[in-house]
Amino acid sequence: TPDTNHSKNVINECKSHTAKRVSDPFGKELQPATQKFGNLHIGEKCGLAGKTLNQAGLRELADVLVVAARQQGDEGFTYNPRANFVLTAGCVVVVMGPATDIDRLRPLFEERAI
Repeated sequence: TPDTNHSKNVINECKSHTAKRVSDPFGKELQPATQKFGNLHIGEKCGLAGKTLNQAGLRELADVLVVAARQQGDEGFTYNPRANFVLTAGCVVVVMGPATDIDRLRPLFEERAI
């Protein structure tokens, strides 16, 4: 769908700006980058709908950074959305963090009340 394709484009755009390897503070060894990108979709009955990013408390639940968000029907994404960005049904949130942390958040975005 166009919504999914646009989300993939945002993730690909973000990936192109992400370091593939990270050096330690002394520059001795290169370590593989461990950060991933993920799309999280607010379902119709999701308990996060109507909450701000601050109220959702994603940072307290997982080690992720909200990179972008887009309300359903909007043409483009809001990059680095503010804490008062309101999550609504149909909203797409792009996060960056360890894959395990992103997966930990997915159940919160399912179409059910929290």
